[in-house]
Amino acid sequence: MDNDHFENLQSTNWNTVRFKVPPAKQDDINWRVEFRSMELNLTDFENAAYTVFVMLLTRAITSERLNFYMPISKVDDNMRRAHGRSAARHGKFWMRTDVQHDGDHANHEGATVTEHSDSHLEEMSMDEIINGAEDASGFRGLNHFIRQHLDGLGCAGETRAQIERYLRFVGARAAGELKTTAEYVRDFVLAHKDYAADSAVTELITYDLMQNLSLVTHGDLAAPELLGDFVSRGQLQAGCPPRARLPSAAALSGPGCSLTRRPTPPPSS
Repeated sequence: MDNDHFENLQSTNWNTVRFKVPPAKQDDINWRVEFRSMELNLTDFENAAYTVFVMLLTRAITSERLNFYMPISKVDDNMRRAHGRSAARHGKFWMRTDVQHDGDHANHEGATVTEHSDSHLEEMSMDEIINGAEDASGFRGLNHFIRQHLDGLGCAGETRAQIERYLRFVGARAAGELKTTAEYVRDFVLAHKDYAADSAVTELITYDLMQNLSLVTHGDLAAPELLGDFVSRGQLQAGCPPRARLPSAAALSGPGCSLTRRPTPPPSS
């Protein structure tokens, strides 16, 4: 069977999760769900933390048969909210709270909840979604389900300690204890001596920002507001290749090297 028509429709709604059908000519590949919400972070530690978090969450969902279904309209609403400034720290997102139920059941207030109603959805902060809510919903957070899954596997020792470091880091970001990369970059620009509060990012600001981010990536600059004490400069340096030296700001501003200047159009014939 040809899947081209389905894929054409499917490709218009990727957002953060993509539903992948089995390839027509490969019987050994089953139905799949692909998480597409990852972005490249500044350090290997951050990339590892988010990758391990997502991977373990998928394992917890499949093994514990957790149900995170919600109307696509709410997913689209979450995407729109996520585009706001500091949404991870201050935003509210729709989240299903009764993830361990299938079909009709009674909620925490004793009312009957149908499978396709919106009554099992609540607006929650990222802190509540990741670390758990203290309100009447009783939602225990994604980190709780991951830890519950690890307990069932008997995961312990050095491996569990490393995983816990990743989970606590993700939890600290969600709680607003650490800046997101977007907040780190924005605050750097706003505090730069060349910024005139006019929304214009000059070549000098751009150059200094790239230098700063390169230093953080290679462990040459501590960024506790971004990474906390979860990873040391020595750990970052040990896992990075030698840092390439960036050319000077003057060189980048020379003829043909401007970061912002538009190229000169060719002369008309």
